This record gives sequence, C-alpha cells and structure tokens, in this order.
Amino acid sequence: MMSKFNNIPEQKDTEIIFREETKFGDFDVVYEKWKWDGILAESIIFDEDDVSEMDDNEIINQVKGSPLFDGEIYKGDPTIRHISGFVFVNFNFITK
Repeated sequence: MMSKFNNIPEQKDTEIIFREETKFGDFDVVYEKWKWDGILAESIIFDEDDVSEMDDNEIINQVKGSPLFDGEIYKGDPTIRHISGFVFVNFNFITK
C-alpha cells in the first residue's frame, strides 16, 4: 500500500534512529527519533495538507501539549519546518 509518507526528505548527515507511522490526535503522522551533529531529538512529521488550516504556533502547541513533549528534561522549544509538502516539528533536544 502506498503511504503519503513514502517521500519524506532526509538530510544526508542525519541518522534516523527510529521511525514509525502512527496517529497524533486525529492526524496521520510519522514519529521519529534522530541524531545530527551531536544533537539527539524527536520529530512529528505531518502531511502539510492535513494541517493547512492551522498556523505554525497552533501546530507547535499541539506537540507541546502532548505527553511526548518533555520541557522539564529536554532543552529548547520545538522548532517547525515546512519541507517538500511535510511539516516537521522537532522537539526534546539533547546536545552531547
């Protein structure tokens, strides 16, 4: 079966540790853990069409309000990027 997440772009220097298609509220998403340049973090990747009615702050606040986000342990606020039809919300950053 063809998934709408088959063509998620990847940064060549980023190591994907874990990736799985799942649900985030009512949205189909991809959840992943990754490592890049001494940073370990997590992402929720939305199909851009699914969240087109929301602005970036609304998307970030949904992630911050989820049990996945841990602002007590991890440093920094979530970041958001729109790339090739996907919306990446990156969070739970650890720097080594």
